Amino acid sequence: MDFVQLTPKEKGTPSEKTIAYIGYDNKNLYFAFRCYDSEPKKIRSSVTNRDNIFDDDWILIFIDTFNEKRRAYSFFLNPIGIQMDGIRTEEGGSDNTDISWDTVFYSDGKIDKEGFTIEMAIPFKSFRFPDREDKIWGISIARTIARKGEIIVWPSMSKEDSIVEGDC
Repeated sequence: MDFVQLTPKEKGTPSEKTIAYIGYDNKNLYFAFRCYDSEPKKIRSSVTNRDNIFDDDWILIFIDTFNEKRRAYSFFLNPIGIQMDGIRTEEGGSDNTDISWDTVFYSDGKIDKEGFTIEMAIPFKSFRFPDREDKIWGISIARTIARKGEIIVWPSMSKEDSIVEGDC
């Protein structure tokens, strides 16, 4: 995956390297991230309640199970695995995520001398999707580096694009 900046420089080169892995089995969708950081002591990560990590560094995954590019399940994780989730809709502007929606998913994260790692498992029963044999979902991934005001994304998109651009 080739991440690019969304902010501060749209389609710019990220200041830090991010590697993402996606997998699945019969019960879960899995994600793992290696987020490198040249100054790991400056990583922002709070030990806090669920849905209260927006001021931290975080990883975000949008999953559009109907592949309509209008609505997506949103899963945020800070560097130590604290969760935030919600439903993002196209209506209401770019910041329209309802974080009152909660579902079951599993996560863990760890900060180390190279940055941080995050692993997560989302049970398929945690969200709705069409009952058809071929499932094509939209997935977008973002990382924020809070101290730099930097957001990087995959796939490449502009600020005017719909909420989920990548197909899996």
